[in-house]
Amino acid sequence: MSYRPSKKSTFLSTASGIALTYALISLLWIYLSDSLLLALGIDLLSLSKLQTWKGSAFVFCTAMVLFFLLRNAIKRALYGEALFRKVVETIPTGIWVVDREGNVVDCNSAAHGLLQEFGIQAYNDIRGYAEIQGWWSDNGQPVHPDEWGISRSLSRGETCLREKIDIACTDGVRRTVLYSSLPLKSENGAITGAMALVQDITEKRKTDEVLRRFRFSIEQASEAIFWINEEGRFLFVNDQACHSLGYSASELESLHLWDIDPDFPAERWAEQWERMKSDHKQVFETRHQRKDGRIFPVEVSASQCLFNNEENHVAFVRDITIRKEYEKELEHQSNHDALTGLANRVLLDDRIQQAIVHAERAQRNTAVFLLDLDRFKVINDSLGHSQGDAVLLAVAERLSACISPGDTLSRLGGDEFAIVMTHVNHPADARIMAQKILNAFEQPFPLGNRELRITTSIGASLYPRDGEQSEDLLRHADAAMYQAKKQGGNGFQFCSEEMDTRAHKALELEGDLRQALQLGSFVLHYQPKVKIASGKIDGCEALVRWNHPDKGMISPDDFIPLAEETGLIIALGEWVLREACRQFKAWQAQGLPPIKIAVNLSARQFLQSDFVESIQTILSEFDIDPHWLDLELTESMVMEDPDRIAKLLAELKQIGFALSLDDFGTGYSSLNYLRRFPIDCLKIDRSFILDVASDATAASVANSVIGIAHSLGIHAIAEGVETREQYAFLAMCECDSVQGYLFSKPLPANDLAALLANPTPFKPTT
Repeated sequence: MSYRPSKKSTFLSTASGIALTYALISLLWIYLSDSLLLALGIDLLSLSKLQTWKGSAFVFCTAMVLFFLLRNAIKRALYGEALFRKVVETIPTGIWVVDREGNVVDCNSAAHGLLQEFGIQAYNDIRGYAEIQGWWSDNGQPVHPDEWGISRSLSRGETCLREKIDIACTDGVRRTVLYSSLPLKSENGAITGAMALVQDITEKRKTDEVLRRFRFSIEQASEAIFWINEEGRFLFVNDQACHSLGYSASELESLHLWDIDPDFPAERWAEQWERMKSDHKQVFETRHQRKDGRIFPVEVSASQCLFNNEENHVAFVRDITIRKEYEKELEHQSNHDALTGLANRVLLDDRIQQAIVHAERAQRNTAVFLLDLDRFKVINDSLGHSQGDAVLLAVAERLSACISPGDTLSRLGGDEFAIVMTHVNHPADARIMAQKILNAFEQPFPLGNRELRITTSIGASLYPRDGEQSEDLLRHADAAMYQAKKQGGNGFQFCSEEMDTRAHKALELEGDLRQALQLGSFVLHYQPKVKIASGKIDGCEALVRWNHPDKGMISPDDFIPLAEETGLIIALGEWVLREACRQFKAWQAQGLPPIKIAVNLSARQFLQSDFVESIQTILSEFDIDPHWLDLELTESMVMEDPDRIAKLLAELKQIGFALSLDDFGTGYSSLNYLRRFPIDCLKIDRSFILDVASDATAASVANSVIGIAHSLGIHAIAEGVETREQYAFLAMCECDSVQGYLFSKPLPANDLAALLANPTPFKPTT
């Protein structure tokens, strides 16, 4: 650029300094040199010659000094101008300079390039081109180049900053420029021209517009969007993410992913990060937790991406609560009857298959019942379909009251129902269920102002006796139901005569059981528990026996399940507790040493709401310290509701009862629950003792159970000990006590009293 006011001012300043220096040196030379010559006493002729030489020398020396000074100044000026030019040329912003009259006198390469983009070959043509094409300001008004603020800078010395102009180029593309203008002034403040700075921001404006639209789209998205770094922290969240989780953006950015995802703990993040790096994208379902604690299902579409040279995890999250509820409703509709809400045929088949799997694993039976209402067509035709539906709803309600938890009640269509009974230890259990259903139909069904007497015909099949597939069991149950209808209805029929005979015997046995409770036909036998270390009796287990007047002594395996099913076990259990306390007092009256008596509790008896009060009443009646009563519960029993059982056991323990866990190893208890239960004694099931001397696995299990008991400070006792080899193994494992036929079978009270009276240590009898 040839027009450089700032550079000219600098050069003039340097020249003034040189002139002043030259004048000072000249004056000093003239006066000092003449004075020196006069002081030396030189004559006038010689003085005249010396002054001539002196003047010539002065001119030469000062000329040389002036030469070097001016050369350096010019060098510096030229270097500064070249540097300034280089800097100006490298600036991406267009710069042009106008004189006082507004004529463009110079511009840099960037300005020249911009002008060429506008279709202007020479910068002096800018006025005419602008007038022809029409340039527009940011507010849509036409703008003449003289109005770019340059005129204001020239006339009033104002600086105009960051104005936008929309320019139409020759290629048809409209471009947006950002410009500023400032006045150029001389040293005395006079305006000599103006400088304009112009920058093409067309692409930047487009980028900004895209970013604004993108940001608006992100914030208006119905999905929550998260950016997450490798540490699991939120880098960015949109408004929907804040709304769905109830946090502010700043709160979320201070959290980790696992703070909002209960299904995604911190220890899984590193694994998820590596999996995302390999898969790049994943779609999955999980759950998120709001700030208020509410948990809701979400679908996550996550991708791995590179941002600012850093790998990030971006996730699009959709709340699928409504979808899940809809799917749940569809699933319910596809598996349940529309009228009654009971399982339909599809779900029934699945439940039968599940019951078969569990029955096979537990070596139990499963019963399938088919029920058909007798003469329902007459009711439906005479009263109408709406009243018929009301009857079916009432029947479904009564049948629901008959089944146990884990059983399945289904409506197959019309007036036909089905029941899957999962826990069937004996065929008699199925007969008992059928009788319960028939009894439920004895009461009339209220229907408006009238009462209807309705009966049903029931057929049943039993797995595995009558089939091992759902279709076979249903087919045989249907055949049995048909037989029940042929016999007049209001009855039950097994699919085989043999099973039906057994079921009838079970019904007879139930009647005898009720009578036995009234007549007091039960007795208690007591099996001693022997302490291995001393060989002495340290307790006994009370075992109920039924002395039937016609059938003799009946095994508990035959009548205890029946008592459980019919509910008679509650009365029987109370009798056992009372009889054990009575016998304890009787032995004390005989002067025998007191021992703990273990009494088995049933699930029904134990979970009675007044169980604790009833047992305390019995203790008060016989004035017995609860320390001498050992309550035995089975492992499967306590695991039905471990939290409730833990509270109940703690209450019993506080009263003073001893507590034992029977049949340990046959259920599903965990060490965590075992630690929570205040158990005094752990009884190893006889199934693990049977083969300890010959089977390494059985030996390992028994040894482990003993170790678990001792580690928890619990007394370990093995039941079912029948051989010396078993006893030797248990002694080697430091088992505390044993119980079994090797020492004694269950004995009547008088026989056990004789053993208690003899202090001789016990010795194996075989």
